[in-house]
Amino acid sequence: MVNLIPPDGRPEGNMIFSTDQICRSSQIKHNQTTGSPVLTVSPGDMIALRYQENGHPGKPENRGTVFVYGTSQARNNDTLLSIHNVWNSNGTGGDQRGNLLAAQNFDDGQCYQINTSNISATRQAQFPHTADPLMGADLWCQADITIPSTIAAPGIYTLYWVWDWPTSPGTVGQPDGLQEIYTTCIDLNLVVGVGTSREIVSFSQGQDLNSAAISSELFTSYASRPTL
Repeated sequence: MVNLIPPDGRPEGNMIFSTDQICRSSQIKHNQTTGSPVLTVSPGDMIALRYQENGHPGKPENRGTVFVYGTSQARNNDTLLSIHNVWNSNGTGGDQRGNLLAAQNFDDGQCYQINTSNISATRQAQFPHTADPLMGADLWCQADITIPSTIAAPGIYTLYWVWDWPTSPGTVGQPDGLQEIYTTCIDLNLVVGVGTSREIVSFSQGQDLNSAAISSELFTSYASRPTL
């Protein structure tokens, strides 16, 4: 479930307001989608956030950037502009209630949907996998993150997934560019556990890609972003 900011048809035009909430109205409170149980994690755990590429890796360079923010102090009135590009990895940005956990390319370099495009055909050959009930024959994209080891458990830890996908100024049909941001919000059940130490993490080659992480994202949380 995603939330578009700014929404289509805004009378004032392509503007983001300071009051635009980072979560869709149905995600403001701790509601859980039927059939989608809460993920239970411990401080220091690594998790993968997976999403369909929806044709975007077939587009040219600005496929956009996925930012993942985390907080154990989520508020029902959290706004996009108080968090996005404000919270930082050190937890010293803005009101200091949360952290930037990752900033990764929307295209993880291996995801695809089955079609006849060159990029899909190349990736199907390079990254084969067995179709499963969730993804089917497609291979979903992912952003891999680490839950901060400094977070106190037990409790609820909220993730804000923000896909910032602007159109560059000067683009045909959009001479002034276009702001286009999609968000979704995820609550995790945080419990006491052993977690994972980065110093002992290694990537096992030859894994089933249905459940494997992206090796580069395990060790590099922040990818370089194109300049608009």
